Amino acid sequence: MVIKKSKGNKITIDKLAQIINDGFNGQMKYMDEKFEKMGKDMGEMKSDVSALKKDVRDIKNNLQENAKTINKLEMRVDYVENVLAVKKD
Repeated sequence: MVIKKSKGNKITIDKLAQIINDGFNGQMKYMDEKFEKMGKDMGEMKSDVSALKKDVRDIKNNLQENAKTINKLEMRVDYVENVLAVKKD
């Protein structure tokens, strides 16, 4: 079977199949590249999220240590106020 192009050139079914196949192959290559990039980006995001989680844990630990220090300081201030008989508000 032969299909005519608009300019009068003829194209065979085999050639048409090859054109369609090339189009699909080109599209598949494009999609593979996009998925590879997405995979790489996801890997980077996982690494960034891991780093953020570690930073949050460190901040939480620092806050807990600061809270302990503040509690100790409050107890010392209370002790000094009691020893000096300072009036409290």
